[in-house]
Amino acid sequence: MGKERRLLFLVASLGVGGAQKIAAFVMNACIRAGYKVSVISLSEDELNVELDKKIECTYVRYNHKNKYLRKIDEIMSVKNIIKNAKPDIVIVFGSYTFPSIGVVCAGVPAIGCERGDPYTYSKFRQMLNKLIYKKYIFSVFQSEGARDYYGLDYKKTAVICNPCFDVDVSALKKEKVISAAGRLSIDKGFDTLIDAFNIIKDDIPDYKVVIYGDGPYRDELRKKIDIMKLNDRVTLFGKVKKIPEYIGSSSLFVLSSWFEGLPNVLIEAMALGLPIVSTDCSPGGARFLMDNGNRGGIIVPINDSSKMAEAIKYIIFHKEEAAILAEKGKDLISLYSPTKIELQWIRLFNNILNK
Repeated sequence: MGKERRLLFLVASLGVGGAQKIAAFVMNACIRAGYKVSVISLSEDELNVELDKKIECTYVRYNHKNKYLRKIDEIMSVKNIIKNAKPDIVIVFGSYTFPSIGVVCAGVPAIGCERGDPYTYSKFRQMLNKLIYKKYIFSVFQSEGARDYYGLDYKKTAVICNPCFDVDVSALKKEKVISAAGRLSIDKGFDTLIDAFNIIKDDIPDYKVVIYGDGPYRDELRKKIDIMKLNDRVTLFGKVKKIPEYIGSSSLFVLSSWFEGLPNVLIEAMALGLPIVSTDCSPGGARFLMDNGNRGGIIVPINDSSKMAEAIKYIIFHKEEAAILAEKGKDLISLYSPTKIELQWIRLFNNILNK
């Protein structure tokens, strides 16, 4: 590759999260490809991703407690770190509005990577983000829906799916469990799942629901479970590191989110060959992964506990059809293998730097 090229990534944190896991995957791939890689974290969360030791980590320091002044801290800190690091390219792994202003002000070529659902951002943030993305030399998206939102020149964009890791859980004994996983926040829709289960609980008396994850909505979900007297059948398990090892023994997996950038947990569940019930979450990641309901399982509207209940019952009582759909879900293992996805990222960086 000749002269050593420097890539600097900007991430929300290096802690727990789907975006963090994929950012680490891309950074490690760049190290293997011979790039010098560093990363700026906007949070001091404890390191919880597998990151190559050659990658230098810098954390943004905040001088102010006031939320508005902290935005200025983000802009100035990111700008100064970039200027000192002198990278060839900055990769903004997420739509961080104010830190991204710092990236643009640093005057270094930057690649934007949308990891969320841009349709859900505030109007003010949407306006700023659209202006920022026009300043990037290239942008990467997880789905066509997210790319379409920004209205950019397609020649300066790419859609790269998240890698699908093949995990062997054949030793796990199948249980009559409906599993779900994610941060316990209102937008993950776990209340819809609990309502749906309550509708059909007498029709499937041997089944239980286990939800993996933690977050600010935990107490609300706990109250709902108490009110519905489902304590012996719905479990809020808490945070776990390796989701596949926990959901692999379940009979089906439910994604109940309102919106998702591209749901990593759904990719994991499909790769395990689990039958799926998923909401049609914005901006279309689940529909894309599940091939409009032809792969993996059934797609239902968001916030519709009745439709979700019907779908769960259908999966449970139509095991042969569910098994066929679930087996098709494992297609993701070959379609989006880590080797293929890694190659797409490295080709992208090589092409941009060699222009």
